[in-house]
Amino acid sequence: LLNIYGPHSQVGKEHFWEMVSNMVNSFSRSWMAIGGFNSISNKGEKKGGLKVWEKSKSSFRNCVFDSGAVDYGFNGNIFTWSNRREGLVNIKERLDCAVCNQEWQYMYLKAGVMHLVSSSSDHIPILLDTHLEIEARSKPFCFEAMWTRMIQVQM
Repeated sequence: LLNIYGPHSQVGKEHFWEMVSNMVNSFSRSWMAIGGFNSISNKGEKKGGLKVWEKSKSSFRNCVFDSGAVDYGFNGNIFTWSNRREGLVNIKERLDCAVCNQEWQYMYLKAGVMHLVSSSSDHIPILLDTHLEIEARSKPFCFEAMWTRMIQVQM
């Protein structure tokens, strides 16, 4: 299990992801990397602000691809960071995440990552739970009056 804290600025990001890729490729068994990656992999992981520099996204994506990793996904709000401003100047990004190889996924079939809530930080905490039990909430049955009209029209 690797705890990642990626660089904030563009300087050094490419070298950092190259180093992470080399490290995880040296492992012969299961592994997971989790933490503040400070990078996004696609435009859906950012809302507001300026467009992300393509080279920044590609160095992170290349690291994930080269190591055979998969994004572990999450439960909760997609964005893990916000500049905490209001209105049009608000920026949100998914900078914190977990990636792993397939061996790790097979070892921890019930594991999951949860995005929690924070009122005191611009980052929200993420939690890895190796025995995550997600309750499937059943929705109460509601009869829709329009169903009777649809049946009458079809007859």
